[in-house]
Amino acid sequence: DAAELPIGENTITWTATDIAGNEVTCSFVVTVNEFVGIYELSELGINIYPNPSNGIFTIETEGNYEITITDISGKEISKFQNFKTSKVDLSNNANGIYFIKFQNSEVVKTIKIIKQ
Repeated sequence: DAAELPIGENTITWTATDIAGNEVTCSFVVTVNEFVGIYELSELGINIYPNPSNGIFTIETEGNYEITITDISGKEISKFQNFKTSKVDLSNNANGIYFIKFQNSEVVKTIKIIKQ
């Protein structure tokens, strides 16, 4: 089944019942982030290139951000402070989709990057 979830943290609970009537329940949290387009990123003074990349890319910002990079499962890959320009190297990580969260006292934005 498909479901639309609102932005933010959403608790999902699944219950499975076998043929004998035995039940097991599993709960987990799905965090839905609002992705931003290139136009909105440029308004925030954020530039990421190249995207997609081979895993090595540059992050440029006009402000100071705490940056968190996670893989598609939500596992934290890297966390650092950025002011102006940072080089990020994910070349030793698997190909796939990664998320970069930019956060400071005024902004929290998450964007998707692709490592090919």
